[in-house]
Amino acid sequence: MKFKDSLNSYIKKIGCSNKMLSEVSGVSAETVGRYRKGTRVPQKDSEHLRKLAEGMAVAARQQGLALSAEEILLEWKDAIGGAAEAEYEAYILNLKKMLSSLEINNSELAKSLKYDPSYISRILSGQRKPSEIHQFMEKVSGFIARRVAEKNNIQSLMRLTGCSYHDVINEPICIDVVSEWLISARSAVDQRPDMKRFLAKIENFDLDEYVQTIRFDKIRLAEPLYRPPSSKHYTGIKQMMESELDFMLSTVTSPSMEDVILYSDMPMLEMAKDAEFPQKWMLGMAMMLKKGLHLHIIHNVDRPIGEMMLGLESYIPMYMTGQISPYYLKVNNNSSFLHIIKVSGAAALSGEAIAGFHNEGRYYFTGNKAELPYYRKRAEQLLKKSYPLMEIYNAARQWEFMNYYQETAVKDDKRMILTHLPLFTLSEELLEKMISYHLLNKAEAGKVRSFVREEKERMEEFLKEHTLVMEIPYVTEKQFAEKPIAVCCPEIFLNGKLSYSYEDYLLHLRQTEKFAAAHPRCRMVKNPAPAFRNINITIANGKYVIVSKSNSPAIHFVIKHPKMVEAFENFDLMITE
Repeated sequence: MKFKDSLNSYIKKIGCSNKMLSEVSGVSAETVGRYRKGTRVPQKDSEHLRKLAEGMAVAARQQGLALSAEEILLEWKDAIGGAAEAEYEAYILNLKKMLSSLEINNSELAKSLKYDPSYISRILSGQRKPSEIHQFMEKVSGFIARRVAEKNNIQSLMRLTGCSYHDVINEPICIDVVSEWLISARSAVDQRPDMKRFLAKIENFDLDEYVQTIRFDKIRLAEPLYRPPSSKHYTGIKQMMESELDFMLSTVTSPSMEDVILYSDMPMLEMAKDAEFPQKWMLGMAMMLKKGLHLHIIHNVDRPIGEMMLGLESYIPMYMTGQISPYYLKVNNNSSFLHIIKVSGAAALSGEAIAGFHNEGRYYFTGNKAELPYYRKRAEQLLKKSYPLMEIYNAARQWEFMNYYQETAVKDDKRMILTHLPLFTLSEELLEKMISYHLLNKAEAGKVRSFVREEKERMEEFLKEHTLVMEIPYVTEKQFAEKPIAVCCPEIFLNGKLSYSYEDYLLHLRQTEKFAAAHPRCRMVKNPAPAFRNINITIANGKYVIVSKSNSPAIHFVIKHPKMVEAFENFDLMITE
């Protein structure tokens, strides 16, 4: 039984009101009301709880009932202690969803609570727990209520909690609304379907299959039947779509191999409604990649995380080619204006519109060599003001990735979510057995041995000063038979995986447990239900995330955008329903 249920049961049995209980206990009627609703729970050994139990006994005597204050106190302590762990876990899940929905970052919360941002990140990821849980919960609710009022984010809170406008604008009531929603286990749902979908798209993507599906390998850069004009003005959405296709056609058919820079914050919804344009646009992008051009795309990420991730999903096939560098702008653009600028070695497209009047926007296309330097300079200036959304490393950039990996591997506290057991815990005997079993050639075997040896050295160095939380697959023999676990080396872009038997998996598991036990800064979390099979994720608190795909094509996404990094930190990535 929860504390609030026990309290309400006594109040009903005695027949007293909040005011009456307040008068005999010395606990305010408002606090009694919050205890009854469950929006606040007293500390197990607090003076408040003792006073409330004694007051309840006094109120009972006033009604001619004999109740022991000691027995009431004991029952309430058991209720608070027994439910605390489960309620806290539900609370953290709900808190992460609320912070995301209201677009509150960890730094804001940390500053309000006077905590270090990294400490808040650890609390939200389950690595730490506040010493005074209920005090922490009360402070969080107060901060969120004030922040909603200050940022005029009332509508978002109303949609999330289902409360009324009058509840939200009244701070004390708003605090109760926030508290009640956060501790309700019913609201603890999967808060990141968009993130899970994004990762699943990466994991399941097969470049060879995609190439066959869209007939990418059959694309021929033949002479077009239509040649774009040397320059032209376009007005309205329909003509804007025409200008986009003219730009792509000019770029593809030109002999120039100069890099392409693309930026647009124009809304895509109206263009997506066109029956043919999306297909023609995708074909144009595919043709630019087929030609071998490198594209610098400045994404518009000034939108909720769900919409942002959904938009990025469509670019995953193109990201896999390794010919795209994605960027974003830190400073929000004026929300009243919309802009587009796209430049290649052969053409430029520039335009603008007023937000809300997209259909009256005006766009200018030019292939005039005298004009191109001006637009190229503008695009390059915008690119200089941009920041990498993520770095994408495929096999062609494996040495660049290894340099980056070696540099960062011994820095920053980390959380690793693994779909296989870690290489740095693998014994030499088991490694040699796996190499022999898979008949790796001399070069491949040497590459694997060298990487495993260096990885062990790096981890020993790392754990001298930093902490590591690693989530590993912990499966039964039946689960293993259905979905075998294999060791992979995506860091060195090894083709294929080093599979082993369930007995060898158990041996490697014991080696991993022994490693964790021997290193105080290393904590191992066993996951009986991994969500993914081909993706490993490394999170450096507040700095970056590395998503490594081990199946074909092996590729690494180093994500640096703060909103995306925080989304990874706050999401329980490996737990399935």
